[in-house]
Amino acid sequence: MVRKYGVYLKEGMKSAKITMKRKGSKINFYLFYMMKIVSYILFMFYPMFQVAETRLSKQSIKVNDLDVIGSFKNGAKPKVFWNTLLANIIGFGIILGGILGIGIITGLLMLIGYSIAHLSPAIAVEVMVFYFSLPGIILSVIYFIVVVFYLSPVGYISDTIENIDPSTIVSKSYASMRKGKLIVFFNKFIPFITFTLIFGGLFVGFVFITRLDMPLINVIYAVAASVIVLLIFFFAPRFLLGFMNANTLFYEDAVLDEVSGKRVVKGIILAKSKKSNNLLNLFDKTQEQHFTKNNKLYDKQDDTSFEEESSEESMNTELEEETKEESEEKEVN
Repeated sequence: MVRKYGVYLKEGMKSAKITMKRKGSKINFYLFYMMKIVSYILFMFYPMFQVAETRLSKQSIKVNDLDVIGSFKNGAKPKVFWNTLLANIIGFGIILGGILGIGIITGLLMLIGYSIAHLSPAIAVEVMVFYFSLPGIILSVIYFIVVVFYLSPVGYISDTIENIDPSTIVSKSYASMRKGKLIVFFNKFIPFITFTLIFGGLFVGFVFITRLDMPLINVIYAVAASVIVLLIFFFAPRFLLGFMNANTLFYEDAVLDEVSGKRVVKGIILAKSKKSNNLLNLFDKTQEQHFTKNNKLYDKQDDTSFEEESSEESMNTELEEETKEESEEKEVN
């Protein structure tokens, strides 16, 4: 069940705080983060870092440690890597197709604006075309952000669920993000806006100071900026890892949530019907066979509990029959 945002953030920050007390944790985190930035440029390696980021966050949550090399253990597997890459390509196709559709509609609106501008010489053509294209630009940006948020659990799903194909990764990612999109938004937006404001403020201050011919103020600014950068270097890993852990904790609840729309459990996909409240069972291959007795579920591979229970019941029935026979003999005598 999806919980409140504050719960995820509190647990994520707590585990990050404990993790960062370990020797070498900050260096390991910066090493991974620099490598991840490079993976944005080298798109082919990005899926491996998606899975590795999930595993690194799980290490922080479960054992309060960061093993950068060990975090690539699952993401470097060929099957996991290619499935994650193909899932990203499918997601990229969804983004590209949606923006293309919005672009066609925007082009038609621009044509209307161009036609209206020619009706009156007082109206500038460029201004009118820009005004009519503005809704399409805004809608494209919103569409891109929303789809990216819907695809954000791809790395977690690839790392958590074994033998899952790319199309199922994407569909399950969409299904699990029906609730909690704001949680992911805050976990991504708050760090981004915080560092943007800090470094943006330092840049504006630098531009303003350079225009002043006051050496003392320049020295004060340089010292203050250096202290701020050192504080960021010291606290940023804990801050970023805390939000990363909060996201992982949310994915753990959202992906395994029974009301997320689709749930993959041991080779069985249960899809919730939109037209009714019934569950439609779509069987790929059931990995285990089960049978029920007295509304209890037993595994065929481990049915000792059922045998013990049935033997106890048979003994009880035999004792009851013996007591009945003794009572009947007493009555006859």
